[in-house]
Amino acid sequence: MAATADGLPPDGAVDVDAPDAGLRAALSAARSGAWEPAAELLARTRVDRDWDRRGQYSAGLAELALHHTGWFDEWRRVPITYVPVPSHLASPPRRPPRCGK
Repeated sequence: MAATADGLPPDGAVDVDAPDAGLRAALSAARSGAWEPAAELLARTRVDRDWDRRGQYSAGLAELALHHTGWFDEWRRVPITYVPVPSHLASPPRRPPRCGK
């Protein structure tokens, strides 16, 4: 690829939205068929309440799932109880509805 007249690299040579190390590792693992790093990455954003990063990670993982479906299909088969919810984020127990007079 030749540089532009202004001395800048050509379009496509620079990735301005490069994923951070955590997402890169999860994407790499997913390409190999492992869904667990993606689950752990998203669980960490939930615990940290980092909703912006969670959205970015979800978008990156969704993009990969469009083209490499095996890891995502395996993840979908896992019972929801696999991903633990920290006790400080868990909902309080609900009381059954009262059958009143």
